[in-house]
Amino acid sequence: NLELIQKKSANGKWGYIATFGNQSMFDDGLGMAVFYETSAVSEVKDGPFDHLIVFKPTTKAVTYYFTASWEKEQDALKTQEEFLNYLNSKLDQLNSKNNL
Repeated sequence: NLELIQKKSANGKWGYIATFGNQSMFDDGLGMAVFYETSAVSEVKDGPFDHLIVFKPTTKAVTYYFTASWEKEQDALKTQEEFLNYLNSKLDQLNSKNNL
């Protein structure tokens, strides 16, 4: 029941979906995100217990990146604000360099 967070880069080429909050079986903070090329996606939709990126059919490689942050790891991003700042810095990097 966490809010889906979505954002696209300034040039519109990259985007991400993310969640942050208590979503582990230990009831502690976990942030998860997927970065994707917007041109490769046909839709972003909600499943019964998750959020999905549906990629367009293709025979070419599709580039995407996955990241996560758990509040109990060393140097953890412990708040949603810290996690979003991290995601937005990576989105800026994708916007300018087209890779991570």
